[in-house]
Amino acid sequence: MAMDKNGKKKRKLFDIVFVLVAAGVLLISVGKLVYTYWEYRSEDDANKKIEAAYVTYETEEQTEGQGAENKYVEYPAIKVDMAALKAANPDTVGWIYWDLFDVSYPVVQGADNDAYIRTSFSGEYAKSGTLFLDSGCARDFSDWHSVIYGHDMKDKSMFGRFKEMHTDVDVNADPYFYFYTENKVYKYKVFAYAIVSPYDELYCAINSEQEYDSFVDRALAISTFSALEEPDLSDRPRIMSLSTCYQHTKRTLVEGYLEKVYEPAW
Repeated sequence: MAMDKNGKKKRKLFDIVFVLVAAGVLLISVGKLVYTYWEYRSEDDANKKIEAAYVTYETEEQTEGQGAENKYVEYPAIKVDMAALKAANPDTVGWIYWDLFDVSYPVVQGADNDAYIRTSFSGEYAKSGTLFLDSGCARDFSDWHSVIYGHDMKDKSMFGRFKEMHTDVDVNADPYFYFYTENKVYKYKVFAYAIVSPYDELYCAINSEQEYDSFVDRALAISTFSALEEPDLSDRPRIMSLSTCYQHTKRTLVEGYLEKVYEPAW
């Protein structure tokens, strides 16, 4: 009988310890979720403040007031204060905008490709980092091929919505993304995208016409994008790639070719 009582006490003690441990694990898990949400929210708020401080979205009335010659603008009516952006961060190379995926961020270029992986535009630690141009690319985008990297954030910020192009978003609805510099707006049209290895040859520089043609052939061969019309790259326009993670070990790589360059009267 004594052994039964001792057994019951041990079982009861075990149950209490189990409940306490389970409650502790639950509290830690909830705490991590709350902290992650707070971290994402804080970084998203910081990015929105940057956009509000340096970017002006013109209204239809403002655009019409510019005169007949500028009334019908072929690119988003956005004014980016590049001088102020570069004063805030000298690594700034431009501003990228793609309405379809809620992309509107500054782009920087660090001394290497690790510089902005977890660093915010203002230089602080940030899980979302900053969109950055490959350190091996020309800052003036004069290379045949430029690559911009951004994180696949769970809150869909940065390039976090790119995964949707593999499921339920039709890129044909808005295949253009834009890159703003001090005095020019570059209009790129998407001609291919695919899920690739981070070591795919499409991340390489293009240094000759032969390499260019091979690059385009490779991009189109593996692309899962069904464009409404076949791209004409016979003149070998410059290409910009947008890269982000896909399921940890792979990458979503979007290819756009330079269709037109504008010189706004800012």
